[in-house]
Amino acid sequence: MHALTGCDTTSAVFGWSKVAAFSKIVSRSDTLPMTDIIAATSAFQDAVADAGLKLLVMLYGGQLSDSLNSMRYTRYMEKARLSALLPEKLPRADLNVENVRR
Repeated sequence: MHALTGCDTTSAVFGWSKVAAFSKIVSRSDTLPMTDIIAATSAFQDAVADAGLKLLVMLYGGQLSDSLNSMRYTRYMEKARLSALLPEKLPRADLNVENVRR
């Protein structure tokens, strides 16, 4: 969780403090399988990355079955329609995989 929400070697999650992100994650029972994977010392890196990305999806208001890329696209299209487009404020899955693996 420390690396997922930002630390010395990873950037922070935009718009979320460590405390707020941790509180939201632990308040939902459906996140327990993901936090178990992240905490497991024997977990494979790909499993940790997938679990971390699902937690990021949840932090940004998506369902655990959504992907960051689909959410980014949806947000982009909403903002483009309203002409207030700031896609750089949305997380990119390809950039966050390394953060999650740490």
